[in-house]
Amino acid sequence: MNTQAKKSKKTRRRKREKKFKQALTAEQAERAIYIDFEGTKGWLPTFMGVLCIERGQETFCQTVFEQLFNCTLAQDGSVLSSMALEDLVPRLTRQAVQEDRYIVAWSRHEVDAIREFSGLDGKDLAAFEKRYRNVIEMCESWAEAQCGVKPEVNKLERYFELTEYEVPDFLAKGQAGDWLRDVRASLKRMDGEYQRCGPTVKQKWQNLLEYNYHDCAGLRHVTRTAAG
Repeated sequence: MNTQAKKSKKTRRRKREKKFKQALTAEQAERAIYIDFEGTKGWLPTFMGVLCIERGQETFCQTVFEQLFNCTLAQDGSVLSSMALEDLVPRLTRQAVQEDRYIVAWSRHEVDAIREFSGLDGKDLAAFEKRYRNVIEMCESWAEAQCGVKPEVNKLERYFELTEYEVPDFLAKGQAGDWLRDVRASLKRMDGEYQRCGPTVKQKWQNLLEYNYHDCAGLRHVTRTAAG
């Protein structure tokens, strides 16, 4: 490579690095609370996964908001709880403030859903948003600066590939929406009795719970990589 080409390559790299927007430090990414909703567009979210590290151990919980799905609690070994969205959000905010953590998600979808469906007043919403971080832009900047690529917007799965976060093959086919619709339809047919649902439907529900876990854990992995 000649001198001019080397200078040109170095200049391009520096320009990419200047664009790198650091939304979180490495320490903040390590300690952050990672959240992800599962649901149907335009509806109250069905449930939310929340993942963080406490005392060196991963803590993960999933909270159901859509009442029809309350029958799935404590079924098939699932660790789920039920709570109103307007109760969980202030609790998360208090934890984030008291422990000096940020609440991290992929996009503003969670904020928009909370605004639409929680019924919280402006003060509670403002407190939540103050601790909320949408890391898409930071991760895009990292990908451009460090990898020389710009993955498709809003595709977290592409960042899984870039950062080598492994997801089971059966979860990587984008079927979460179909699984949720099928489980909801079955629960309605069975009058909200989960035990009456067939094994295929129950497996779809378990798949969806696992999918949600990997969205949270994978988001943490991607964010820590970009912030590191």
